[in-house]
Amino acid sequence: MMADTGRGSVLSLDDIIMGSEGSERLHLADVVPDDGATPVADVELRERIRQLGGAIDRLPEREKLVIALYYYEGLTFKEIGKVLSVSESRVYQLHTQAVLRMRGYLNRDQELFRA
Repeated sequence: MMADTGRGSVLSLDDIIMGSEGSERLHLADVVPDDGATPVADVELRERIRQLGGAIDRLPEREKLVIALYYYEGLTFKEIGKVLSVSESRVYQLHTQAVLRMRGYLNRDQELFRA
């Protein structure tokens, strides 16, 4: 059983390794790629979320409800139609209208920053 496990070595990201010139001393953490988000990416993501929340807040109540039920509650258009007492196709229209309206809000907000 032990023979099947193989051997591996444990390294610490604080281990010092030699750079390509031989004189450079680097930590392993300096050369291992980080797939995590950078602080700038984190800030940009939070800003996009804030802007999207602002765009949702500007929607008429019925469109806001459709967006909330669809994206946050995970309801289908058919289920939303039952909640709102409208047809599934009407919910689709409200959803499309809300998305287009939010795109317009977000594009206008971006234009303000470019000017």
